[in-house]
Amino acid sequence: MRNTTPYKSRIFAAILLGCSLQLPSAMAQGVKYVTKAFDSYRITYAITNPYGKDYARIDYFSGANKVGQMLFGSAITPGSYAAIVGGEIDLYFPLSHFDNIQGLLRHEKNLVLYVEFDPTGNPSIGGLTNQQRQRIRTAGTDRKTRGKHDVQFKDFTFTNSNGIDATVTLEAPIGTAVGTYTVPANTTKSFQVNLNNVSSARVTATDGTPDHTDKQQFTLTGNPYPVYIEDLSATWIIGSINGEIAAGY
Repeated sequence: MRNTTPYKSRIFAAILLGCSLQLPSAMAQGVKYVTKAFDSYRITYAITNPYGKDYARIDYFSGANKVGQMLFGSAITPGSYAAIVGGEIDLYFPLSHFDNIQGLLRHEKNLVLYVEFDPTGNPSIGGLTNQQRQRIRTAGTDRKTRGKHDVQFKDFTFTNSNGIDATVTLEAPIGTAVGTYTVPANTTKSFQVNLNNVSSARVTATDGTPDHTDKQQFTLTGNPYPVYIEDLSATWIIGSINGEIAAGY
């Protein structure tokens, strides 16, 4: 008998017409959703002359390239709270949000900048989101058997949310190639994996060009029992791969 206990974790910080903490719905509604991954950021916190207005900013970088910025404070008069300017994601928050943003940057993993567009093509939400969700299910309730049997990684499901065909490679565990698959544009396909006791995986998606190649790793740990992947679903929008895991122990 299986006792299913779902656990989902996803953190968002967003602006919607000046109101914070709205969950992005781009995936559900088919609205264009743009993300920018970053690996470093630079903080500026200041005050301006002559009126002593607040000014703060966080610049985000991928390697040496700036991919976006957040501006805070009364010294800023935003033309838009969320926008893409020159290929960068530009966001404006009230200064009161500065500590919240820093908390996300310090404690959350796999964060990316994002902007979501409404059906008319106008930015509606922007902020930070993490790239993967995890759903954990227990594989049994008997303490004597829990953690002492094989957990099978059964299925890998991939959604290509782009207008180009994707070549997808699955490694499970990381470093061990399981297969390479072709997923047509705007298509979802499922593949059988049938491996036992896999606690990590890496998904690579590409259209064959370096600029359109993305990777996402998934690693599970458990205490006192190891946790293993049962099913893995991944969605590719050029710039990021979002994932959801069903796992057991």
